[in-house]
Amino acid sequence: MNSGIFLKKTAYLLAGAAFVLSLCSRCASTQAGPSGGPKDTIPPVMLGTTPKINATDFSGKKIELTFNEYIALKEVAKNVVMSPPSLRKPLVQRRGKNIQVIFQDTLYSNRTYTIDFGNSLADNNEGNLYPPYKFIFSTGSSIDSMAFTGVVRDAYTLEPVEHAMVMLYENSSDSAVYKELPIAIARTDGWGYFGLQNIAPQAYRMYALEDKNSNYRYDPGSERIAFLDTLVIPEHTVSMLPVITDTKDTAALEARPVERVLLISAENVRKQFLLEYPQLEKRKFQLIFNQRYPEITCFQIDGVEDADCVIEYSRFRDTLTYWLTGATVPDTLRASIEYFKTDLLNKLSLTDANLLFSLKKDNVSQEKSRKNKNDTVKEIPKLEPKITFNEQLGMKRGIGIAFNALPVKTDTAKITLFKIDEKNNRTKEPFRWVSDTASRLHFYVQAKWATVTGYELEILPEAFSDVYGLVNDTIVNKFTTPNPDKFCHVTFDLSNVSAHYIVQLLNGKKDRVLREAAIDKAGKILFDYLPAGSYVVRFIEDANQNGVWDACKMETKTQPEKVAIMRFAEMSDLLLLRENSDVAQSVDVEKLFTPFMPAPDEAAAHNQETGDEE
Repeated sequence: MNSGIFLKKTAYLLAGAAFVLSLCSRCASTQAGPSGGPKDTIPPVMLGTTPKINATDFSGKKIELTFNEYIALKEVAKNVVMSPPSLRKPLVQRRGKNIQVIFQDTLYSNRTYTIDFGNSLADNNEGNLYPPYKFIFSTGSSIDSMAFTGVVRDAYTLEPVEHAMVMLYENSSDSAVYKELPIAIARTDGWGYFGLQNIAPQAYRMYALEDKNSNYRYDPGSERIAFLDTLVIPEHTVSMLPVITDTKDTAALEARPVERVLLISAENVRKQFLLEYPQLEKRKFQLIFNQRYPEITCFQIDGVEDADCVIEYSRFRDTLTYWLTGATVPDTLRASIEYFKTDLLNKLSLTDANLLFSLKKDNVSQEKSRKNKNDTVKEIPKLEPKITFNEQLGMKRGIGIAFNALPVKTDTAKITLFKIDEKNNRTKEPFRWVSDTASRLHFYVQAKWATVTGYELEILPEAFSDVYGLVNDTIVNKFTTPNPDKFCHVTFDLSNVSAHYIVQLLNGKKDRVLREAAIDKAGKILFDYLPAGSYVVRFIEDANQNGVWDACKMETKTQPEKVAIMRFAEMSDLLLLRENSDVAQSVDVEKLFTPFMPAPDEAAAHNQETGDEE
């Protein structure tokens, strides 16, 4: 124990005892005595344990920790971890100034046990935490002395994952993590750090798991998991683990040895089936699957020809939107589908089903009424597409035109783009009519835009007609292109590009992708017209070239696709952009995906240099 803490605590106790005795020696008084005094900021002091720490040949049913004051237990289920674990967790309870750990299952023979109390121990009055404490004992004749360290990170964001359970298995089969209890466990802290200690010098299979139901087993579909491709054998002893009593000592926490980084992700293991099939409008319905890329072998709608049906796919083809374009549409839609569905054996098998669509609300009516003072005038509804020009994206994408219903006719001869000069003179400007690859309802008018210049888009009547036969009236939209001086522009010059990558520009909170580009060779990427602020740049190695990041897959032992975050000034992952800045960054992609990780011996040497105790 720390002798300084003990002496300070003893001094406070003696001072308190003297104060009580002095009060007792005074005459009785009807006035209340003085209250208050210095706040107790000293953590509890451990006086002893039963059995002693590092005891061998243990055969008892409980252990006991004795303190110099009453102890409070904080979040036992969250903080206390016993390794190896048991089916029934030990009962941790307070008995006066003692903490008892009562084992509810029979312990393994010839095993070294570690009980990590984490931040569960504190004094009862002020809540002063006892430093993180681990009690070690053995049911055999010796104490195992090996250790293994590492960090668990989110595979997609690379952020540390707290409270993940890192588990070792002697059984190296793939089924062990589903069916068996691990032989050793450790829980990650707020830095994602773990230290598996007092383990035997042998080969293990290692996993990290978000054990949401605390059963020490992997439950696919509800928990995230990480694994190493090879067996691990501990090479260092417990002495390499630094003793850190101050959990706010950032330098010491960052200097801890790291032997492995485990990247945790939620594998896509949901069953394949048709989730729902809503009819949204008279001519619009959807097939919604619960899994990406369903395989449909046949789909037929009663009374509707294939040529009278237009299909719009979502990005992962799990939602199919159907538009019926024929002259007439059945009042009741019926269809038959044949597709691959997950069966009771968890295998994909061909199945068929009959579908009856139900129209809850027809959002489109062919007429709407407008009441005047004297009578009701019927007004034929018009097609009114939404027209926008985004300052940040418009210079590349162009003018956005979005429809509420599927357009079936577009007459670009009735669309004119004008450039407006300083004297308000209009001149015709050539343009391109471009379909959005992601949606049949979105289009763009693209041109060679001049900055800080006025434009006018004029659309004459009946330029568009939609699937309901609605047409537009005259539409005039004016806008001015932005001044590039008020924005920021970033160019990435990429070298050593040997695979397919996705480059993403995220906001400073890392919760939204603002821009994205795909690359497969060296070259430059420009992200322009960005507002001033903080950004994060993420690279994804798109191994299967499907354009998205993919999580791990346990069945094939496929790791999640690799992710790297760029570092900037002072090793920060934030790219700070000021208004009217033009930034150029050179990126060695191969080097970016080879992060530096100090060896345990180097980290231990650093600990000794900074004065950390072992």
